[in-house]
Amino acid sequence: MYSTNPQAPTPDPGIPTRVMQPFTRKASSTTSRWFAGGLVTFLVDGEDTGGQLACIEATVRRGTEPPMHIHRREDETILVLDGELDYIVGDQTYTAASGGCVFVPRNIPHTYRQRTDIVKALLILTPAGLEGFFKELSEPAAILELPPMPPGPPDPAFMADFMAKVKIVAERYGTDFLA
Repeated sequence: MYSTNPQAPTPDPGIPTRVMQPFTRKASSTTSRWFAGGLVTFLVDGEDTGGQLACIEATVRRGTEPPMHIHRREDETILVLDGELDYIVGDQTYTAASGGCVFVPRNIPHTYRQRTDIVKALLILTPAGLEGFFKELSEPAAILELPPMPPGPPDPAFMADFMAKVKIVAERYGTDFLA
C-alpha cells in the first residue's frame, strides 16, 4: 500500500491481492482498433488492473452514435478531450465539451449525440470488462486515424447482420440495446 496516511486501512491478509505494476501506453498498431467507424485505443484494460477499471480513448464521427442501451455491470465516465456532445442519461441530457466530464452509473439507459463532426474522449469503465465488447467487434487499425468512410449508405443486409452480432456480443458483456 502506498499511503502516507497512518490511519489508512491495511489489506486483509485473508483476501488475495494482485500485484500491479506501473506502466505507460499510447496509441499504436497493437493497442488501436477500428470500431463502428471510429478509432479506439485500449490504454488500460482489466488485465492491467485486476479487473478494477479500463480506459479507452475513442475518436468517433457524428452519425455513428449507438442506440439507447444499458450497461448492467459497469459505470462509465466520459472525459471529452475534443469536440462536444449531448449525453442522454435516463430522461436527462448533459452537454459536455472539451474538458467536460459525464458520469453514467450502471443500469441507466443512455446514449449520446454529437454536436461536432468529430469527438475525441476517454471512456473509463469501472469495473473493467466491457472493453472486451469493443475488442470482439473491432478490427486492427491499419493506420492511427479514423477508418475510411464507405461510399454511400451502408447496405441494409450488412447492417442487420452487424446489429444482430452486436446484440449477441453485448449480451455476454451485460449490455442491453433498447432499440
